[in-house]
Parts: sequence; C-alpha cells; structure tokens
Amino acid sequence: MNRDKSSGQPASTSGIVRHPISRFRVTLLALLTLILATPAVVFSQNDALPDMGTASDNILSPQEEEQLGRQVVEQLHRQGVIVQDPLIAAYITDIGRQLAAYSGTNQGPFFFFVTRDQSINAFALPGGYVGVNAGLFLTSTNESELAGVLAHEIAHVTQRHIARRIEATRTANIATTAAVLAAILASSGDAQVTEAAISAGMAATTENAIRFTLQNEYEADRIGIRTLEEAGYNPSGMASFFKRLQQYNRLYESADSGFLRTHPVTSDRISEAQNRAANYGSSFEESSDAYLITKARLRVLTTRELTPVIAHFDEERQTTTGAQWQAATYGQALALKARGNNAAALPLLIALVEQAPTVPAYRLALAESQLSSREITESLDTYEKSLKLFPINYPLTLSYARALLDTGNAQKARDQLLQLPSDQPGHADRLRLLAQAAEALGQQADSQYYLAEYYLLQGQRSLAIEQLQISLTRADINEIQKARAQSRLNTLIDKPAPP
Repeated sequence: MNRDKSSGQPASTSGIVRHPISRFRVTLLALLTLILATPAVVFSQNDALPDMGTASDNILSPQEEEQLGRQVVEQLHRQGVIVQDPLIAAYITDIGRQLAAYSGTNQGPFFFFVTRDQSINAFALPGGYVGVNAGLFLTSTNESELAGVLAHEIAHVTQRHIARRIEATRTANIATTAAVLAAILASSGDAQVTEAAISAGMAATTENAIRFTLQNEYEADRIGIRTLEEAGYNPSGMASFFKRLQQYNRLYESADSGFLRTHPVTSDRISEAQNRAANYGSSFEESSDAYLITKARLRVLTTRELTPVIAHFDEERQTTTGAQWQAATYGQALALKARGNNAAALPLLIALVEQAPTVPAYRLALAESQLSSREITESLDTYEKSLKLFPINYPLTLSYARALLDTGNAQKARDQLLQLPSDQPGHADRLRLLAQAAEALGQQADSQYYLAEYYLLQGQRSLAIEQLQISLTRADINEIQKARAQSRLNTLIDKPAPP
C-alpha cells in the first residue's frame, strides 16, 4: 500500500548544522518510505509465472509477511476503517476467493475487505490481505471491472512484490542515502546546497521507483488478466477500468484517485492489457445480481449525505429494468430506512420480495425494516421463512439473532449463532452477539470468553487478555469454562496466569 508522506516545516534553530540535519532526518524517513514502496521484478513477455528465487525469502519470510499484513489490518479495524457489514464482507470474500483459486500459485489463504475510504484505490498487503476502497467499488461499472482490480492485487500478493522490492532496492538506496548524507556534511550548513543534495537523491530514487513500478504493474496485469478469464470474468474488465479511470482523472484534475498514484497507468499499458484480453473468448457475464445489490448497499452505508443517494437511486429506477431496477429499488429503500423513513421503505421492500423471492438480501432488508417499524411479529416471521429457504445464511442468521436479542429471546439467539461456522466473513459479529446472548442468560464466563475472541479479531489483544483474566477470577466459573479460558490465555501471554 503505497502512500505519499509529507513532512511539516522544520522548527527554526540558531545552529547552522541542526537545520539541515533535521531536514535530512525527515527526508531520510521519506526515502525509507519510498524504498518500501519500490517494487522490483524482471518482466517476462510470456504467460509463465516468473521464478521467485530465494532472495525475497532471506528478507521477509512468508510467516513474517502474514504477520505484517495482519498487523496492518488489525490497525485498520481499530480505526474503524474497514466496512464491517456481513453482506458486503461475504460478497467481496466470495469474488476474491473465486479469483484466488485461479491465481496459479500455492499462496496461502487470502483475506479480502472493503474500506470506507471514498478515494479510488485498492491495495495488496503482504500475507494475502487485499483491500478495496468503497470509492473504487462504487466507481466500477460492472463486476468484471471490480474483479479485474482484485485479480491485479492478487497478483501482487502471489508474486510477493513487497519482499522482492526490499531486496532489489536495498543496496541502491543505501548508496543514495550515503551520497545525500555526504553532500549534507560537505555543505558546512549551507541550506541551499543541502536542499540540492536532497532533491538530487530523491529524484534518483523516484526515477528508480517509477521504472520498477511500471514493470511490477505489467506483471500484475498479465497474471491478473489470465486469472480473470480462467475464473469466468471478462478479461477486458481490467483494461476498461484503467482506461475510464485515466480519462476521468484527465477531465477532473482534482479527482482523488489514489489508484493512479500507486498504480501508474500509461496508454501503452492499457493497450497491452486490451491486446492480452483480446486473446481470450468474449462470452462473459459482466455483472451478477450480487454485484448490483452489494454496490447499492455499500453506497448507502458509506455515504454521509443520504439525499443525493436517494436521488441517485430514484434516477436509476426510472432508467433501468430487471436486476438493475431491483437493485436500485433496494438501495433506495435502504437509504430511506437509514434516514428514518420506514413508512416509505417498507412498500418498496415488500414489492421487491414478491418480485424476487429468492434473493436473501431483499428479505433481510424487509425483516430489518419491519423490526425498525416495531412490526415484531411480521419481522420474526420474515426471518423464519427466509431461513427455511436459506439455512445457515450468515447475514440473515446474524440479523435474526440480533432481532431475537432485541425482543428478549437470548436462548434462541444463542442456538442460531452456534449453528454458524467460524470461518466465514461476519464471524466477529457472531462472537459479539454470542457474548451478548451469554450475558443475557447470566453466563458471564462464557460472555467474557466470546468477547475476548471478538477483541482478538479486532486486533485488541490487551482487551482480550483482560477479559480472560477477569473471567478466571469469577466465583461462578465452572471447571470446563476455567480450563478453556486458561488455555486461551496461555496462548496470548508469555507466562501462564496464576490459578
């Protein structure tokens, strides 16, 4: 994930050496940041995967990559950056895993997520973590474009570009840094000479970064396009998104496209992607119903001002038909409900469920809207009928359990949640709801155990340890609960907690 970092102005000083050295320290930080953002790869013209060699393993092992990526994602969780909606999480995970299955490597598990960021960007982290900003998702016009971006980022992961760029740039940038330092020391405090040396060093590093980045991007394009086709998506989706994004950025110079900054797009690169895609077939479905539904839901959940969102969906309802019209109606109902207008949302959702009774998302929205309107009997009936059609559906079951807790049926909520597997998107919500159900049932030790597991998934290790330690001091904890909590605690701290 490449991000520009800028420093503030240096504090005024009276010494002639302290000022340039302070500037050098700030710039050195920028240089080191650029080093980590500089990819390196030998570009191959054929479709064979390049030989990874062992150099990158000497710098960053796969285990270290996973740990690094996980720590970044934990930070994003703590900052509330990641969209924690089970339906959205399930969709991006499904499409991501489908692509990863055709990535042509033995890469370990992938983890996909959507952020609330409205800028147009996507990024790959070491260890199989791939993020897509809401702004990019909403800018895509069809599923193949979104899949194209994901396939490109998956290729960054499978080719281990971060570890390889560290190895490739280590020696070159040490030499650059040494040259800059020598120039600063030789300047005897002359600020202009210092600035010139820093600029020259940055220019050289930037030139290498751009050259390597383009090679890196070509490789990710080549592998990603093949992955798209093999996974059943239109391989032209990647090139069409790049081309439209480039044109958009030219029309609106202030457009916030972090993607173009971190993924430089040239006309030659677009042409090559188009030519590669043309070598494959042309019989592809551009978008699934799930794409349209998830995009509409994401627009509502990540946009602060709902009035233009409602207007957007109203216009789409007047200009589209079929699945697109249904998704627009769904989005408009969600926006109306979010603004507190359930009276207007309910008729839209009832009509949707009648027209498309096999779409779980529409049934889920109807049940939640009924519950918000205090139509409790109708809401629970909608949940139960829906789960008969779609048993063990994660978003539906989580929402149903939440409704059961709200209406005083904690035991049934717990039973529903325990049926769900623990390896699906939304597992964090499941743990939090299990903790609430256990607390409502007076099972405090269980509640604290589930809450500890929830905190761990959110990257809040200290809070998880605290919950386990508190549970072990409870007078009403039984031997099974105690053994479970103690065992989990032992895995989180260096020394076992006292009995």
